[in-house]
Amino acid sequence: MSSQTTQLTSRLHHKLSAPKCLAALAVLRTLFGAMMVFSLCRFMANGWIERLYAEPRFFFKYPGFSWASVGSTEVMYILYSIVALASAAISIGLFYRVAVIIFCLGFCYIQLLDVTLYLNHYYLVCLISGIMIFLPLNGMWSADVALGLRKPRTHFPAWATYLLRLQVGIVYFYAAIAKFQPDWLFYGQPLSIWLHARTETWLIGPLVGLPCAPLVMSWAGFFYDLTVWIFLLIRQTRPLAYMAVILFHLSTGLLFNIGMFPVIMIVVTTVFFEPCWPQRWLSRGSFIPHSPAIGSSDTSTSHPLTPWPVLSVVTLYALLQLSIPLRAIFIPGDVLWNEQGMRFAWKVMVRSKGGDIYYRIRKSGDTRDIEISALKYLTWRQFSDMCGQPDLILQLGKHIGSEYEHRWGQPVEVRVDAWVSLNGRPPARLVDPTMNIQHLTDSGNYSRWLMPAPNTPPLIMYKASTP
Repeated sequence: MSSQTTQLTSRLHHKLSAPKCLAALAVLRTLFGAMMVFSLCRFMANGWIERLYAEPRFFFKYPGFSWASVGSTEVMYILYSIVALASAAISIGLFYRVAVIIFCLGFCYIQLLDVTLYLNHYYLVCLISGIMIFLPLNGMWSADVALGLRKPRTHFPAWATYLLRLQVGIVYFYAAIAKFQPDWLFYGQPLSIWLHARTETWLIGPLVGLPCAPLVMSWAGFFYDLTVWIFLLIRQTRPLAYMAVILFHLSTGLLFNIGMFPVIMIVVTTVFFEPCWPQRWLSRGSFIPHSPAIGSSDTSTSHPLTPWPVLSVVTLYALLQLSIPLRAIFIPGDVLWNEQGMRFAWKVMVRSKGGDIYYRIRKSGDTRDIEISALKYLTWRQFSDMCGQPDLILQLGKHIGSEYEHRWGQPVEVRVDAWVSLNGRPPARLVDPTMNIQHLTDSGNYSRWLMPAPNTPPLIMYKASTP
């Protein structure tokens, strides 16, 4: 290794190991825990446990996680209550390490119970809580310190702040990349579809009713995702950028039914603030005296270096998060149609699908079909989520086929009639209706059993309202 490379590596090592004030991350811990307490209690109070876990007859599983099973309604309430209590403990910093491990494992388990429960922001919660396991965020302003369970700590290596910033920045960056396609930029879809149903929204309804609104908002959303994380990194533009974060997410939360997404993004984006901002703010308000030793980002030029194995794990995690959203590039076809590489890739609000799914079952060698609606096995929420996702269509089809094989005591053939509309296009066949999917062994070869994506442009569904 050349001396120049050695010096560069050494400077990078020192930069990542430089002590940063822990105050900002302590505030993030408090807000994160409180936010998740509200989210989980809201979930239980609205009766969604019964709706999501008691009503369905079938649950979609992630590959390798079929063991994650739904318990009784009482068990699910207990699970949610435990995770909510862990969230509260995270917020106040009580038994923090145990609490954040319980929260992360419990919340991830909840997400594994049914693929149709997948939401980008809950995936982000899983990732952020996983990172928090390895950070001593209870070293400042926590019940653990107040009770003497942990020694006070005011600083932590800079890589913790950088890693959290990178994680949030990845969300924005890949959300912008997903929008860099004709449907979003040239046709204002799927915003055109969604805004059409929001013209009666209080205050902003008349604005979204303008004919130009879908395209204007599509381009605004693209540039927001593409640039906001950059402006958040720059000290001079950070205040205005964070105001844009608040306004953007509050407006999208008002317009669209996207649950906790706006609140989660407003909270986690605080990682872009200066590490010492809470103490500086408190100092200005004369709540506590300003202490340079605590308020400054770096206390000295000499400090302990983070071991290389730790930085190697952090680097590997960062590379994985940067790489996973790119996998759709290597899969043939339109990701909005075949959905391969859609999950875990921050493709936020870029497609709207609707359609109808019927399965045709016959005994092997027979010519007569039995037609079965997917709604026989699913709730309407599951069905609307499944109908545009080929892997879920295949999963339910195999389940139905196995059920009828057991019932009839002989092999069966399963075929699918799936008509799906993508971003306002006329419905088109998603699955080859002649393909027997029951014993499809190369299900990963989607080009073999899926129909080509429609090549017609989406319809301009949004029109100005008549006076």
